[in-house]
Amino acid sequence: MGAEIPWHEVKWAAGIMGMVFVLISLWIMILRRQVAGRTAELLKEKIALERSERLFSSYMDGINAYVYIKDKDSNYTFINKMTEELFNVTRAELGNRTYTDYDFFDTQMAQQLRVNDRHIMNTGEKMEFEEVGYPKGLHETDCKYYLALKFPLKDERDNIAGVCGFSYDITRQKAMEEELKNSKSELDLAQSIAHIGSWRVVFSDDGDKWSGSDELYNIYGHPRNMKLTMQTGIDSMHPKDKASVMKSWSAAMNGDGLNEWEHRIIVNGQIKWVYVRVQFLFDNEGRAKEAVGILQDITGRKLVEEELNRVNEQLFKIMESTRDVIAMMDTEYRYVMFNTAFHDEFKRIFGVDLNKGDAMKQALADLPDDLANAMDFWGRALSGEDFTVTQQFGDIKLDRNWYELHFSPVRDTDGKVVGAVHVVRNVTRRKRMEEELKRLNVELESAVVEETQKRQQQEQMLIQQSKMAAMGEMIGLIAHQWRQPLNAIGMVVQDIKEAYNYGELNEKYIQETVDTTMNQVYFMSKTIEDFKDFFKPSKKKVRFDVKTAIQELLSMFEQMFKKNDVDIFMRIAQDAVLITEGYPNEFKQVILNIMNNAKDAITSKRESGDAIQGRIDINIINNVERNKIIISIKDNGGGIPEHIINNIFDPYYTTKGEKGTGIGLYMSKTIIETNMGGSLTVKNVDGGAEFVISLCHNSL
Repeated sequence: MGAEIPWHEVKWAAGIMGMVFVLISLWIMILRRQVAGRTAELLKEKIALERSERLFSSYMDGINAYVYIKDKDSNYTFINKMTEELFNVTRAELGNRTYTDYDFFDTQMAQQLRVNDRHIMNTGEKMEFEEVGYPKGLHETDCKYYLALKFPLKDERDNIAGVCGFSYDITRQKAMEEELKNSKSELDLAQSIAHIGSWRVVFSDDGDKWSGSDELYNIYGHPRNMKLTMQTGIDSMHPKDKASVMKSWSAAMNGDGLNEWEHRIIVNGQIKWVYVRVQFLFDNEGRAKEAVGILQDITGRKLVEEELNRVNEQLFKIMESTRDVIAMMDTEYRYVMFNTAFHDEFKRIFGVDLNKGDAMKQALADLPDDLANAMDFWGRALSGEDFTVTQQFGDIKLDRNWYELHFSPVRDTDGKVVGAVHVVRNVTRRKRMEEELKRLNVELESAVVEETQKRQQQEQMLIQQSKMAAMGEMIGLIAHQWRQPLNAIGMVVQDIKEAYNYGELNEKYIQETVDTTMNQVYFMSKTIEDFKDFFKPSKKKVRFDVKTAIQELLSMFEQMFKKNDVDIFMRIAQDAVLITEGYPNEFKQVILNIMNNAKDAITSKRESGDAIQGRIDINIINNVERNKIIISIKDNGGGIPEHIINNIFDPYYTTKGEKGTGIGLYMSKTIIETNMGGSLTVKNVDGGAEFVISLCHNSL
């Protein structure tokens, strides 16, 4: 028999082989699973990577900037949506060929971009700068400004692999900055023209910080490098205005934050008027955190207002001096000016206590018939008609009087009707006499002789009444002549507020306003002089005796000077030639102006403690050639300070403060030199001042 097979060993070996097979199978299965898992992971990573790229692109597309990535050779590898639109290239196209800055920009800008990129990659620094150039595809004048932020990109080994950049188009911002710069220049110019300065203060525990415009410094007369503080403003205020200004400031700070006021400041010894408007800004706790405001030089306007007030006072005094009823109405049928006679007569007739500015429709609302008549008359005048009517007014239950009404339109300098004026005279007595005469003519025909005598007596009474009314008629003529100047002055007053509201109150406007006002004042003054000499008015130059003219003047005003303890002495050289050609009334006004100034100087000297007897010496001689008349007026009032003596003939220059207008000597010089061809000078002499008038001699 052969050898016995060791089945137990075979079984053992077979078992071992089976186990090995099973292990190998398990290992293969595990390996397959690992491979499959790794493949899945790679697939997931790929999907995640693609998703990340999409998210990155989407995020970059959502940024309002030009985003781009370049490699080390400055070739574009990524651009966002805005950059695609600028370059007219898609991201997909970047993979098809190489794109550089030379493909999208002009050569100069492309070179600058590459220099910037090379600096970043060489230094590893990030950069922020402005880039300027002309992207291709735009008009050659469409220069673009970009604010660029660039930084280096590094690989996994921390080596610089490229550049990433964010560029913002700031072209519009640049244009706005330039426009803002131009606007500031224009604002500075406008402030200078309008004399309006602006300021701002920020309140802080560390100290308030003030700032102001150039014109603010100009108004205050401060050097531009001077530091502004609250105290610098207080120091410039007129002492009498400081309390009221601080009260207004506190009211704005502790109130609703807004306030406005006017006050005086002192600049280089001169007084200026300024208008101030302030606005406070508050924090959440109600504390003032800052304030802004404007300050406008309104000195010119104040001078005009003072002159207009003076003229209005003169006008009102003249209106008050007449028995006639005078009133003025605007185009809205409002009473804008009337004298006391009009007020009293209106109240007597209609029972209405009229106030300035009242509307006629409301004042006469209870008297419809009278209102209709008045509306008709005023309407005709406001339509441009100049007429006179005789009409009864008043309650029919009372004694209705007859009135003669003269209506005239008031026009502005362009001829436009802006109001109307009327002069009313009570002619009830005359009307009643006329009615009585008519009744006598009808009823007393049988007693012709007797009634004729009575009628003659009545006619004599009418003649006498007419004579008595002559003065009133003359005043009516004055009112008629004053229509245009009254209108012009009224328009100036109204236009000042409008000019201020619309920012037109500049130096040119003020000068024109002053010129216009003074022209009207001169006309009105001339009208008064014409009235004084009504029956022989001086409408042209005449020959007159200066001695006689001065003596006539002294006869009217010498008592006034004596009341002020001022003696007047007049001396005329023997055989002096005293006839000249000119305007005698205006010449008298010049002499009176100089004498009044002398009286004021003497009074001022007394107030300073020098008890003197005032003296004015008037000497009249001829020059050596005897072709000039020399009138010297000398006083003992102390003289004129040397530093201002050359300015006293300037318009609006006065040494009398608020009491003076600065017009008298200016007009006097104009009358003598411009109107009469002479000269007017002044110098200081021992103890006073001496004015010398030189006029040409005009032989008969």
